[in-house]
Amino acid sequence: MVREITLHRDHQKVVTNLHGTWRLVIRLRRRVVLDRIAAGLPSDDGHRVARDSYTYAALSLLWLLRLDGVANPQTSISLDEDTRESLASMRTVLANGQTSSHAIITTGHIGFWEIIPAALARPAVPVQTQWIVYRPLHNAALDDLVASIRSAPGRRFIADKKCYGLLRDVLQRPNANGNAAQLVGLVADQRCNSERTRATVTFLGQPTHMATGAARLHMETGATLWFTSVLHNKRFYASSDPSEKPFHLVLRPV
Repeated sequence: MVREITLHRDHQKVVTNLHGTWRLVIRLRRRVVLDRIAAGLPSDDGHRVARDSYTYAALSLLWLLRLDGVANPQTSISLDEDTRESLASMRTVLANGQTSSHAIITTGHIGFWEIIPAALARPAVPVQTQWIVYRPLHNAALDDLVASIRSAPGRRFIADKKCYGLLRDVLQRPNANGNAAQLVGLVADQRCNSERTRATVTFLGQPTHMATGAARLHMETGATLWFTSVLHNKRFYASSDPSEKPFHLVLRPV
């Protein structure tokens, strides 16, 4: 049995309109992706990583366009034992009522980051407000559409330019009785334009600029720092087993 992802009619139109642009971007980016991966991985591994990356991107787009039709995203996510323990630790931190009992999470575009806010919300995690730093799309109409799909009560999306002061203030708010915990989420593709606020690391054997916003927020506010990702479970699409979930949550303290 092969499962299908069904889109709403309006979202099917969006996919049709985006198809030409999507194909153009894929063709332009494919060579860049392969060249960069080839610099750090053997040929066979490089092609596999590139292929899996594009598969993940396509799955993420399809799920994003039907996200508002998923009644309870938390029931669509599987957890390993380490993630269960990390969730328990996060709940303890956020509920202890101290000023620093807030959380910063970092993630990347691998998998499906848009479902992370649903995974780390009540009742799983006692969070009052989620502050999600994102990079707005250049196409205003498309950005509005994506924002409407991503939005939910208790969720605030913050453009990634000049947001540091706001996030620092948010993470220093009182958390009386553990009922006002704040969660700040940062996607890994933050801008690294400023030499003052970026670090140079080695990634795949190459010097790479890395944003330091999450580390600086942690140092200044005392908020706990976590890495998280929601990965696609490709077995879900080829199985009729009801225990298989389309997503797998990874959560680890940093």
